[in-house]
Amino acid sequence: MTQKLVPKPSGFKYFRLLSKLLKPLRSLYPDPKRKIHYDQFVSLLLFRFFNPTFHSLRSLQRATNLLAVQKKLKVPRTALGSPSAASSLFDSQHLASILKELAQKVSPAALNGPLSGLEKVLTVAAGPIIKALPRMAWALWLDEKRRGAKLHLQIELFNSKPVNAKLTTGSFSERAVFLEQLQSRRLYLLDRGYTSFKVIAAIRKAKSSFVARMDKNYTYEVVEEYALTEADRKAGVLRDRLVIPGGGRLKGAMGRPVRLVEIEAERQKIRTPKTSYHRRLNRKTGPVQLLLLTDERDLSAEMIGQLYIYRWQVELFFRWLKCTLGCRHLLAHSKNGVELQLYSALIAGLLISLWTKRKPNKASFEILVLYFQGWATVEDLVAHVEKLKPG
Repeated sequence: MTQKLVPKPSGFKYFRLLSKLLKPLRSLYPDPKRKIHYDQFVSLLLFRFFNPTFHSLRSLQRATNLLAVQKKLKVPRTALGSPSAASSLFDSQHLASILKELAQKVSPAALNGPLSGLEKVLTVAAGPIIKALPRMAWALWLDEKRRGAKLHLQIELFNSKPVNAKLTTGSFSERAVFLEQLQSRRLYLLDRGYTSFKVIAAIRKAKSSFVARMDKNYTYEVVEEYALTEADRKAGVLRDRLVIPGGGRLKGAMGRPVRLVEIEAERQKIRTPKTSYHRRLNRKTGPVQLLLLTDERDLSAEMIGQLYIYRWQVELFFRWLKCTLGCRHLLAHSKNGVELQLYSALIAGLLISLWTKRKPNKASFEILVLYFQGWATVEDLVAHVEKLKPG
C-alpha cells in the first residue's frame, strides 16, 4: 500500500481555544439572515495569519469553500462580498476589548539583575506608521498622495506584550492617545514626541514613572551634580544631575526636581517611515548624545541609559508585526477594516505567547504555521519550545 505524503491538518484544534473568547461577539449582530458572523470573521482573519498563502479577503472567501475549513473553524461557505461587507460592518472596538482581556492572561516578563527589584512594569509607548493607499482618504499623513495610519501601542518591553492599541490617522497626536492609554504602576520609556509637562504630570498622577528623551535645547536649572561610578563611565554616561526643568514662566512647572542623565550611545538606524528627514538622519554616523529625564531615584545612571537603549528593541516587534505577520499589506481600505486586521494580528501574537510561554518571534511563528498545516508534529513543537530561552 502506498504511503500518503499529505499530512493531516491537526493544528486546527488550537482554534477551539478561542471559542469562549469570541463567543460574545455572535450576539452583537443577531441578524438570522447573516451568512458570516463576527466571531467567524475573526476566526478567518486569525486563520489567515497562520496561513501566509492568503493575501486578500477574496482568498479568505475562497477558503470557506473547503470542507475542512468549514468544519474546523465553524465557518459556512460565504458569498463573494461577505468578507468585504463584514470588514465594514463589525465594530472593531469589540475586538480591542478582547485584545486587552487576552493580554491579561500573558504573565509579565521576569526581570533579572539590577532590575529584579523593580515593582513597575517596563512599558514602551510608540506609534509606528502603516502606509496606506492614496484612495484611503481617512488616512491623513504627509499629503494627499502619501497617506498612512498610525498604530498607537503600549508594549511591555521584555515579553513584547501589547497592552493597549489604537489606530488613528498618521498625523494624529501621539501625546493625546498616550494620555488616554495611561496606566498605573508602569515605568514608561518615552521618545521625544511624547514628552511634555502635561504628559509627565499625568504619569506622576497615575502613580507611574518615566524615562524620557529630551531635545538638546532643553532648558533646565542644575540643583545637584551626582558623582559617576566607573560602571557609569564605561556605559557611556557623561553626566548625572538633579535639575529643575523649564525656564521662564515654565520653570518649576513639573513640580519637584528630577534627574537628567546624559549618555553617549551608538546611533540607531531608522527604517520607517522613509521620509526625506529620516533619509538625512540615516546618513549621520558616529555616537549620539541623549538627554534622559527621569523621576527614578533608586536606579543607577548606567541602568537609566541602558533602559532607554532597550527601548529601541521595540523596532523588532514592529518588524515582526509588519513583515512576519504581513500587516504591511492591508486587507481592507476602511479604517474599521484596518483596525480589525491589526487587532487580529496583535491577538495572533498573544496566542503565540500563550502557547509557547515566550515572546513571539519568527522561529516560533514558522513552527506553528507548519504545525497548523500538519507538516510538524506535537513533538516537533514541544522540542522547539524547550529550546527557547526562558521568558
